[in-house]
Amino acid sequence: LSRLTDPWTAALLALPLMCSQYLLGSSVWLTTDNAGWLFALGAMGIGILGAGSARAAALGGVLATLAVLVRQVHLWSAAPVAFAGLLASPLRRFVPGAARGGDPAEIRWSSLAIGAAALSAPAVVLAAFALAWGGLLPPDQDIARRHAQGFTATGAVFSIAMMAVAGSPYLLALRGGVAGAARAGWPVAIAIGAGALALVPPTGFSPPLRAYGWLWVAASDLPDRLAGATIADRAPAMVLLAAIGAFALAALWRAAPSHRRPLASITILTWLGFTIAQSANSAVWQRYYEPMAIFTAAVLAALALPKPPTRPRSAFVAAFAAFQLLVTAVFLHIGVARWLLAR
Repeated sequence: LSRLTDPWTAALLALPLMCSQYLLGSSVWLTTDNAGWLFALGAMGIGILGAGSARAAALGGVLATLAVLVRQVHLWSAAPVAFAGLLASPLRRFVPGAARGGDPAEIRWSSLAIGAAALSAPAVVLAAFALAWGGLLPPDQDIARRHAQGFTATGAVFSIAMMAVAGSPYLLALRGGVAGAARAGWPVAIAIGAGALALVPPTGFSPPLRAYGWLWVAASDLPDRLAGATIADRAPAMVLLAAIGAFALAALWRAAPSHRRPLASITILTWLGFTIAQSANSAVWQRYYEPMAIFTAAVLAALALPKPPTRPRSAFVAAFAAFQLLVTAVFLHIGVARWLLAR
């Protein structure tokens, strides 16, 4: 983020992720989540900012491979690195202008080869795991029951609903971001379309697959308990959040200056790749989706701030960080209390 804006603004934009219960909780309970995110988001950052550099593409490939070694679903992190290699090769002329950006310092075929290697190395690692396990998951009945029930479109709805929570504070921090997007019209149309598509898959609270996370409780479980709001296994609040998330995503892209919109396009395409990959996991748990939503929104907000940056309205992002910290404090104390009682 500090490559896109000044260090203080970068720290502010990163604060909600730093306060996430899933980042801090993974440190407390020593799970593999943080290691996977470290490598995956590092590869994503190189893919976004390192276009035109063969060395950066090679480093991104290493990071993506490490991400897949930790968490196999992070195969998506190789895509932006491979795309960066494509942009530094003669084939860049076939890439639409909205994602191509300015010409790199050097255009050579070797960049394409490095990008292809960055894509193939994590795929080889995943293939080796699949060969050893006899499938994409370890041969364990409990794991299969929770995570191998087939591709779920609910994951896509939850991912974009999570963007409503994560993206809205960043959008509100940008002066004129909401009003400008509303006047443009097309972000509103995208929001309506996303809301309509969110009606297709089930979004009702249904443990263990559609559960675990305060957003599931607030948008699906509580409304149904209090007012019977769930209709045909569809949660209206989740549908509304999907529409808001789509609007926030489109508005953040629009807020970026024209010369930075290719980077914003790559960021959103990477988020889309993550959403598709994660939707292969039938367990739509908030811990899988929240870090990527916050990081994506933070990068898009940083891209929307010119250099030297126009100071954002920091209260919105700070309030989001404070909310994250409050949720972390509550849920970590509950988790520790349960662990102590169990002993």
